[in-house]
Amino acid sequence: MFPQAETMCLDKYFLEPDDESLKPFIVPEVDHVNWEQFGALDMDRMLQDVDKWRAGYSDHGPGPMPILIIEGFLVLNHSVLTEYFHKKYFLTIDKETCIERRKHRCYNPPDKPGYFEKVVWPMYLKNRKEMEAQTDIVYLDGTEDQDKVFLQIAADIKQLIDTHSS
Repeated sequence: MFPQAETMCLDKYFLEPDDESLKPFIVPEVDHVNWEQFGALDMDRMLQDVDKWRAGYSDHGPGPMPILIIEGFLVLNHSVLTEYFHKKYFLTIDKETCIERRKHRCYNPPDKPGYFEKVVWPMYLKNRKEMEAQTDIVYLDGTEDQDKVFLQIAADIKQLIDTHSS
């Protein structure tokens, strides 16, 4: 729908599981790193990549407006990143759906028993609460039909493009 769009996924910036800087983030009760916080990510590298992308389009001239879609569970919690966003969306999810979806994902390293209850869900709630100060986030039901959610977001992006074009 937007051939000029590029994506950047936060998952690409996770530190390697054997990275020494992760040691302070080990949760003793489950003997597992807390992967649900910024200390588990190379945010400096992500910001460099975003800045590099932005520099390439700082004076894009005629043609379609360049679009960068940044996706990830913590992107709306990062104060520098959120300053770059023209649109912000957060897909909400209930605990049961979250548990079910995690069962079908492959993590490196895999979740240990108790990790979801001890770390994932509490961090989801904490990170979501931290976002509440931002009044420009559109909250969407992550359990809704994906096509419906996509069409809503796509309509907003198209409106943004049309506004910038005129």
